[in-house]
Order: sequence, then structure tokens, then C-alpha cells
Amino acid sequence: MKKLSKKTVALMATVGALFALATAAFALVTFDPATGTGFVGKGDVQTAFGWNNAQMQARHTVISFEYRVQESLEQDCSENLGRGVFAVRGERTKTDSVISQLAYDNRQKKQYVGWNLTDFGTTTSENTGWVGPNGETTGNACPDGSTPHGAVRVLSSVEGLYAVYQLDGRLIWSPAPAE
Repeated sequence: MKKLSKKTVALMATVGALFALATAAFALVTFDPATGTGFVGKGDVQTAFGWNNAQMQARHTVISFEYRVQESLEQDCSENLGRGVFAVRGERTKTDSVISQLAYDNRQKKQYVGWNLTDFGTTTSENTGWVGPNGETTGNACPDGSTPHGAVRVLSSVEGLYAVYQLDGRLIWSPAPAE
């Protein structure tokens, strides 16, 4: 087996450290979904959209951020005609805009490095896709002629922070899965 020289080992270690540093530069999203605060690095948005530096430079002032929670729901309904209880399923999306300000490099005022996230803005919520037991669209949780029976159950939930450019939202952060 060939023995590596000290210079080769040092060079490999330096290259590895530089690669780790470069990779970390594109993972600068920190976000607290309880407060709407955090930081998004310029590279995270640029990578999410697949933009080159010129495209990023031209668009950085019109990037916005949203925190979305998408849930699959189930609701039991009692038929008023006495035929029993049946389940309907639907989707709910809650979107919170996130207020942001461009963050600049302290050494070079004109060079932005990302966005400081400072608070939540407006909230919108949309319930869609309620489907009855026979695949029919019900329009809402319980169709006409029936009443809710018990609480709405959340079957699954997906949440994340999105960078938005011209109605195109790209996921840039999601919480670590619970262990």
C-alpha cells in the first residue's frame, strides 16, 4: 500500500475543509416557526430557483417568504336521515407571509448576504378537496343533509418556509422530523 506524503494529506484536508465551508454557505436558513424570525442566506434562494449570480442580483429585491402548513384532514359526519356515520377527507393549507429585510455584509454595505426574517405578516387559510365516502366532492367537511360528528382529525401535516418569486414558491427550510 502506497504511503501518502504529509503535503498530500495536508492538501486533502484543506480541500475537504473548503468544501465543507462552501457547502455550509448554502445552508444558512434558520427559522423559528413560533415567532416568524430567522435568516435566509442568498445562496439558499439562488440554489432553490437555479439562478446564476446575474439573475439573483436582478431579482433579490422582489423575493418574499411564506411559512406554509399543509394538512390532510378527516371529519366524521352523521347523516340526518338516520343512515349512520361516514367520513369525508379534505386538505387545509395555512399560509403566513413572513416579513423580511435585506441583510448586508458589514464590511461592504452594497453587498447583500440574505434576508433577516423579523415577524409574521398576513395569514390565509384554505380548505379544499373535501371528498365523501363514494368519491364525490362535498364542497365542505359535511355535505348538505348531514352534520359534523366529532372533531376534525389531522391525518398528516407538512410544513416549511418557502421563498417566493412571481407566485413560484420553493421550499427552502422544513423542521427536522420528530424522533
